[in-house]
Order: sequence, then C-alpha cells, then structure tokens
Amino acid sequence: MALETLGAVAATLLAAAAGLVPSGRARGLAHAAALVLTPVVLLADVWDTAQVQYLRDRPAMVLTIAAVSVAAVAMGAALVISHP
Repeated sequence: MALETLGAVAATLLAAAAGLVPSGRARGLAHAAALVLTPVVLLADVWDTAQVQYLRDRPAMVLTIAAVSVAAVAMGAALVISHP
C-alpha cells in the first residue's frame, strides 16, 4: 500500500511540475513521466483485486495490452509532433 501511495504522490508532483516548470523540455518530460507513471500506479493498486484476476492469470494478454497502449501513445505523439 505504501508503494502505491508513493507512486500516486510522485505522479501528482510530476503533473504539477508539468504545469509550473518554465522550460518547455522539462514540461514535456514531466508530462511524459506522469503519463507513464499514472497507469502503472493504478494497475499496482488494483492488481490484487478480483477484477484483475483474469489479467493476472494471462501475462501474455497484459503484455499485449501494454504494447498496444504504448503504440497508441507513440502514434498520438507522432501526430501531435507532425501537426502542431
């Protein structure tokens, strides 16, 4: 439980930094880190629940979902970069 709390605090601080940091590069890195950390914290929080048991029993499905999610974010980033 403490690790999930620490992760949630870190994600919150990253989100706050994304809005407060004056450097564009640092803002982008804070956004990216918060975007990566938030689903990880959420999944860690619900990993031991009955709702996630289906995924726990199928690690290949978890890896597939993670890969598709990363690909979707990368495609969205590429679209934003190419059409500002």
